[in-house]
Formats: sequence, C-alpha cells, structure tokens
Amino acid sequence: MEFKAFVNRCVPYEYSFNLDEIESILKGGSAFNLVKYNPDEEVEIRKETYFKILKFVRDNLPTETTEDQDASEENYARTVGDICRIHAAQGNTSWRFAKKIIDWKLHAYKCIGIWRKKKAKT
Repeated sequence: MEFKAFVNRCVPYEYSFNLDEIESILKGGSAFNLVKYNPDEEVEIRKETYFKILKFVRDNLPTETTEDQDASEENYARTVGDICRIHAAQGNTSWRFAKKIIDWKLHAYKCIGIWRKKKAKT
C-alpha cells in the first residue's frame, strides 16, 4: 500500500540519452541543462482548460472491467491534478506528455498488481 501511494503521487518521466549526448557526457559535458523557471505562486487554470484536461484524462483511461480500470479509478483525480500542475508550471498542456503520464501510471499499477499476486502465492 505504501508503494502504491507513492506511485500515484509521482509524475514519472523516462529519458534516454542519444549517442551524441552519451559521448558529450563521457567527454565531461553535463547530462542536463536545467532551466530555472519560477512560475507564479498561484496560477489560475481557466475553466475551459480544466475541462479539456478532465475530458482528455477520462478519454484516455481504460473503460473495460480489468485491473487497468481499477488503476484508472484510483488514479483519475491524481492524474488530473498532475496534468494541472504541469500546465501551471509550463503555462500550457503537452497532450503527448499527458498521455505518457496516464500510460506510466497504469503500467506502474499493473506491475504492483503482478508483484502483489506473486508475493501472495509464496
């Protein structure tokens, strides 16, 4: 349960270095160039944007009666919140990235379910 709680509060992001980036790092270059961004302390997301986010998340969650649906229901509100926070920090919504967030959360929950079933058998 603790791991499950941790997973649905995270926004995982996977990044793979390409060959040029790996070579640059091996030659002493930096792995990341962080851009300092300081969004306003309070950001208001317009109602129409919020409803677009809600619709996008709902449309991209599984609806069949499966383990994925359980994960969808548990993560729906948090996923909407994650995408709203990213929108607030970036000033826009990357729908491609939002779809990745949904997929990553479902995959992580699926792995937790598989792990839990294996553990229960032993």
